[in-house]
Amino acid sequence: MVAGASRPGEEREIEGRLTGVASALSEYGHDSAVTPLQPGKTEPTTLCGELAFLCPSGDGKRDLAAAALLEAAGARIIGPKRLSLALSYDALKVRELLRLYNVATAPYYRAEAMHQAKVPSSHGSFGFPAFVRARDGARGQHVNDLGELGQALVKLGSGDGVVERAHGGDRVGVAVFHGTVLGMIDLRGQAVAGGLSSARRGGIYKVAERTVEALEAAGAALVKLSVSERANEQVLDVDVCPELSARSAFVRTARDAGYCFGEICDLLVRQTWASMGERPGMMSRRPPARQFEAGAADSADGGSAVAVATLAQTG
Repeated sequence: MVAGASRPGEEREIEGRLTGVASALSEYGHDSAVTPLQPGKTEPTTLCGELAFLCPSGDGKRDLAAAALLEAAGARIIGPKRLSLALSYDALKVRELLRLYNVATAPYYRAEAMHQAKVPSSHGSFGFPAFVRARDGARGQHVNDLGELGQALVKLGSGDGVVERAHGGDRVGVAVFHGTVLGMIDLRGQAVAGGLSSARRGGIYKVAERTVEALEAAGAALVKLSVSERANEQVLDVDVCPELSARSAFVRTARDAGYCFGEICDLLVRQTWASMGERPGMMSRRPPARQFEAGAADSADGGSAVAVATLAQTG
């Protein structure tokens, strides 16, 4: 089963991604179907499919609700475990965990929603500019003074969040596929940190690998970092269930490494079968693209039933 979640107003976009995954799987011999999910209304017994592709919406609560519903239906989720997915959506826990693995992140502190008058004493000499985000991984905002910081903290509502020092340098994404780094892409459409040496790139890749290891992420992952010529790289975010579409950062990086979109989807399915001990895996540590011609033929002979589902917005 392949599953996805949609936020209000994004139903068509998510459905398009799911349709694209379903089409790619069909080309590699997997039976697939798009199945809308409505939390609170869809019964697990109405769902069918051995495996589940979880197409993320970026909304932690919706994606975790989709994962829970699919697991209740008895489907094996392709990619991250639900615990890894939950950790990736907790901005505070991710940073605490990465510190244990000696992975550098931007300096940060935990902040609770508060009245603006309390901001000066709590922020202390942390400095500006800073970046404020909700703990659940929702989009944050840059702040440049105490007034903006107070407004951002008030917006947290009843929850808490993370205040981190604004990072300089280039924002890059490192694609990791089953523990293997595929490459790096600039997330702002610019050249990646000038002329990085091969040693520096290797160091960045090691950080990405340790990050994925810390979260025990399986399948595809995108590690977002800040990279500059004068400072060490810092991890900004970890996406253990990255968007799979032709224009997504993960797929573009994988394409540069010799993977086509269909191969990525097919390998994710086949590796999940292999981890269950039911089908042979087709992934070596860093295979050339030519090896996948045989893999496609094998997939057509022994395809699987995969359902593509989307979590529909209800009210």
